[in-house]
Amino acid sequence: MILFAEDWNKAENSGPEGLGPIVDYSTTNKSFIDYASLLYQMGIKNWAWPLALHDPKLQGVNPYDENLSEELKLRIGVELQNNPWYYLREVALVPPVAGSEPVRFRAHRANVGMFWLFMNNVSFFLLQPRQTGKSVVADMINNYLLHYRCFNNATILVTLTHTLLQANLERIKYMRDLLPQYTLERTKNDSKAKEIYEYLARNNKLVTKISQNSPGNANKLGRGNTTPIQQYDEAAFIEYMDIVWPAATAATGAARDLARERGEPYGTIITTTAGDKMSRSGRFMYDMYMNTADWTEHYFDCQNQEELHKVVMLNSKDHDLMVGATFNHLQLGYTDEWLRGKIQALKTNDQDAINRDYFNIWTSGGKLSPLSPELNEAILQSEKDPLFLQITKNGYIVKWYIPENEIRQYMNQNHCVIGADTSEAVNRDATSFIIINVSTLETVATVSVSEADVIKLADFLADFMGVFLNTTLIIERKSTAVTFIETIYTKFNALGLDPFKRLYNVIVQDKDKWVDQFKSIADPRFKRSPLFYTQNKNKMGFNQTGNTRHMLFKEVLQLGAKYCRNIVYDKTLSNEIRSLEVDLDTGRVDHTAQNHDDNCMAWLLALWFIFYGKNLAWYGINSNKVMRLASDDGNLKTDSGAREQQLIEQYQVELDEIIEKIAQNERSLYRPVLEREARRLTEKLSYFGVESKNIDGMLLDIKQKRKEKNRLRRDNDSYFERPAEHY
Repeated sequence: MILFAEDWNKAENSGPEGLGPIVDYSTTNKSFIDYASLLYQMGIKNWAWPLALHDPKLQGVNPYDENLSEELKLRIGVELQNNPWYYLREVALVPPVAGSEPVRFRAHRANVGMFWLFMNNVSFFLLQPRQTGKSVVADMINNYLLHYRCFNNATILVTLTHTLLQANLERIKYMRDLLPQYTLERTKNDSKAKEIYEYLARNNKLVTKISQNSPGNANKLGRGNTTPIQQYDEAAFIEYMDIVWPAATAATGAARDLARERGEPYGTIITTTAGDKMSRSGRFMYDMYMNTADWTEHYFDCQNQEELHKVVMLNSKDHDLMVGATFNHLQLGYTDEWLRGKIQALKTNDQDAINRDYFNIWTSGGKLSPLSPELNEAILQSEKDPLFLQITKNGYIVKWYIPENEIRQYMNQNHCVIGADTSEAVNRDATSFIIINVSTLETVATVSVSEADVIKLADFLADFMGVFLNTTLIIERKSTAVTFIETIYTKFNALGLDPFKRLYNVIVQDKDKWVDQFKSIADPRFKRSPLFYTQNKNKMGFNQTGNTRHMLFKEVLQLGAKYCRNIVYDKTLSNEIRSLEVDLDTGRVDHTAQNHDDNCMAWLLALWFIFYGKNLAWYGINSNKVMRLASDDGNLKTDSGAREQQLIEQYQVELDEIIEKIAQNERSLYRPVLEREARRLTEKLSYFGVESKNIDGMLLDIKQKRKEKNRLRRDNDSYFERPAEHY
């Protein structure tokens, strides 16, 4: 079976004469040509596997040709057993939705990608709108495993009702009957039972079960799932999934261990429309989905299955071998007109039902959010797929929201803040980094991994910041962050970078309070005492207290939602922001016990630094560029808006300089000339809607600032003139 690039060179994937495999460009199933082409355009190196053909002599052969020789039939049977892509591309037929004629299997990003995952023994959670064929991929997997791939195997399918159960079984039988019958060994005893489909030639069976109406029965259902392969159809609506799932997970353990040893398929298939988070099962399945690793076609470029498993588990919040994927109607080949027609046919005003069924939105009923419905809706609508997913050498996935070929230039031209929330290794917590543009407040990139090795993770971030020098890190200072900060400090020194210029610290934030320490960090690194970091390491990072937490989840959250409502982009971050709730008893804003907020916390930290950070020039940030292109209506300023802002800043600087000159030349004959220039600049600012004080008012401000500056100088002089015994 060809799954990875290295598989093309394995003898086991050749034809009977040792020839092949080849890329079958001549397939008549053009959807596979289009799919492989899409992978190539996406920059996937391992793009050709959907077109793999082990036996070159089958190229151009129609497996449904009634005049096939016995030799060709035998070759087709061998190809089907070893090559699932041949099965999907050339053999599989889908029952008609309308009319009487079945149709060829149509490859797209959802179905073929999920099939590939399952052939690698990676479980998947597929979220699609209603009536877009989300069950087709599961049916195809079942058909392939039952009739061509497995021996002595059982799969359990759990669905919502008897009606759905029977529909699933009928589809399986229908698909079987559509297969080339010379590839099967049918007997009269196949599939006689009403709730079990059996293929006796290989001793395989599909056992179906339905949702239970009590906790006790749900537990029995789960405990009975002792097979290596399980499927849950419409899982968000199956009763008591919070009981079924743990029981089934425990029950299937031994069977999966045995399948793993024998090289047989194993895993879980979950297909559903979005559910209601206020329901018991809806909440449980939503939390499960949010803990999965995000789907990306870049998994195809892993070296082998071992590396794939490592990457998936690292990027899953509960370190589980499961990938979650959401596909909208456009990604599945359906038009907006199709969607409008389906929604109109519902004849309902229940927007929650429409959101669940057709927009993949997990609804929350009357949940009390700290944000207005309008802000939550705007944040939801800002979601989009990353423009590039980078899998690092450590297996971490970096989701970039700028094109791959523009990353280096973008990061060199813009200053970005990295908000970091480290895992406490409890409650399936993850470590998250959110990268935000200082000027626009856009989400530039995100990383969220369940890496237990803090030093390894810190090394990654230090290397990242060593490549992208226009970045500043703000990290919440808690137990795990201490080791993280110490590792980055050591790595920065090795790279020749100054940690106090790259990491948020209170010495810079409150430099008037930490006068001696600030003088020390103002010196070159080599002049600092070796003990300096040991004495001051507790001053690096953001220390969350009751007061600062209140500021983060009240002021910063509201400001961030206001300015960033249209530029959050990342789906996980958006979900975490919109899932925050207000405790009616305490007024505290927090995530639910089952949910996570590591991405949200990292985002809030980055925004706090941009909104309230002091002495930003120390970190290499031009204060004139902070939020320069951000707008409180949530939209980015256009080029003309940016130019307008530049002119305002330019005129303001010029006006400040003129007023300073007037203050220095109050009795000079030159003053009238300066005043005319000042009035000209105030008129220009007024044109842009910026009202300035009159000249006398501005002069008074300067005099007051001078008085305050002189007073501080006198106080400092008297402080340093005190005798030594006074300290």
